[in-house]
Parts: sequence; structure tokens; C-alpha cells
Amino acid sequence: MRKLFLILALVGWAGLVSGQNLLGYSPKDVSEYFRVNDPAMVLAKNFKNDKYKYLKFTDEQNDLRTILVFMTEKDKCKSVKAMYDLSLEKEVLDHLNKNYTKSETNIWIDNSRRRKARINYSKDEWFLTILYTPKK
Repeated sequence: MRKLFLILALVGWAGLVSGQNLLGYSPKDVSEYFRVNDPAMVLAKNFKNDKYKYLKFTDEQNDLRTILVFMTEKDKCKSVKAMYDLSLEKEVLDHLNKNYTKSETNIWIDNSRRRKARINYSKDEWFLTILYTPKK
């Protein structure tokens, strides 16, 4: 059991990298980002959505994470929605506090990249959500 917990914690921590600020990335750049930085996240092709244009990445090995990368009509990332299993809450919050500036309750700011981002954190009954949107 202890070994399983350690494996899940390491997988969870590695996966937090994939929730980075991808604003402005093209679909090709997003796919390359995951291939290099988080190969456990796989581009899902078994879904269809006629309302939104997005890429869906899932953690097929552990089913603990799903990341939706929403694109503009010109194929540039306009927002990222990362959803995590509740068991990863500590790792998610540690990641946010370590990498971004907390601005108010459940909101962080990423000023370190060319695309500034507002990062909203929420905890629902079944999962955690981090939403990356352009900072206004």
C-alpha cells in the first residue's frame, strides 16, 4: 500500500507540470509540450464536440488527470482547464503556491511567461479544477 501511494504521489507530481500556462500555443506545440514534459498524458481522439474547439489529454495509466486545451479559430490556445482527482489536492496546491503568485483566495497569477495568466482553483465534490485564462 505504501508503495502504491508513493507511485501515485510521484505520478501526480509529474502530472502537475502538464497544467502549465500554454496560452498562445498551437495544437502542434501543445502536443509536443506533453510529449516532452508529460508523456503519460495522451491526446484523446474518441470524443466529439461541435460547440468548442479543444484538445483533450488524459492520463490513461492512472485516470487521475484530464486536461482540456481550448483553441481560438486561429488555432492558438485561449485557455486550459486541468482536472485532477481529489487525492492530488496537496500536490496541486503545492504546485500553485510554488510556481505562481497568489492574488486572492483560490486565484494565482502567472507573470513569468510572455502570456500572462490568471489561474483559478476550485474543488468540487469529485475533482479539482485549475483554469488558466489570459490575465486582463
